[in-house]
Amino acid sequence: MAQLDYYKSVSEYVTPEERELTAQLLLSGYDIEIQRMIEDPNCEIKENLADRVMIETIAAWLSRDPMMIKSPLILNRADVTKNLLIIGGYGNGKTTALRIMSMIASKTKKPIKYLQTKEVVDKYDGITGPSQKVGFWNEMKAHDRIFDDLMSERQASNYGKVELFTDILEARDNVRKCRTVICCNPPAGANYKETLFAIGERYGGRVYDRLHIYNHIFVKAKSLRN
Repeated sequence: MAQLDYYKSVSEYVTPEERELTAQLLLSGYDIEIQRMIEDPNCEIKENLADRVMIETIAAWLSRDPMMIKSPLILNRADVTKNLLIIGGYGNGKTTALRIMSMIASKTKKPIKYLQTKEVVDKYDGITGPSQKVGFWNEMKAHDRIFDDLMSERQASNYGKVELFTDILEARDNVRKCRTVICCNPPAGANYKETLFAIGERYGGRVYDRLHIYNHIFVKAKSLRN
């Protein structure tokens, strides 16, 4: 079974009476799904080496659980109403956790959409008319959203060469009721502060300045992959 098949089944245990999004629901669902992956000989995850504190912190933020403020992983002042920046190396389980928890949340009263930045750029470049463009921007500015793999996407080329996520992140920061998760891998050899500078270099000073009001997580963990 392909790894992505799991993400299509995670909502099967979210019953109608469990429509409230809670950290416990997210963690229980995550544990079930990760165990399914481990037991599948065709899955690249051989054991769950993901930092449990990272998993619990993500679940607490997504569900607006005030316990998040006690997480030792938050590098600045923790606030569940603010955006979240997750920086971590390849294969440490952050993407798997975000995908699973997003699918669970999609069946609750507070859905959270997971998007790969590369997919967002592809969608933008596929726009063929004004109405589609308006629809795209309305979608990007609505609801809580997870943007994974920031800095891995190419520049958008529809309507001229642009750093699309400069505009998306600035637009979302102007919609105060919607929270944003940014997840990225640090450039080779870069530490936490160097990664922040790399984001600022690519997406501009305004995005860099606003990063300082995000909750920041910097994770060093052993790869889950074979």
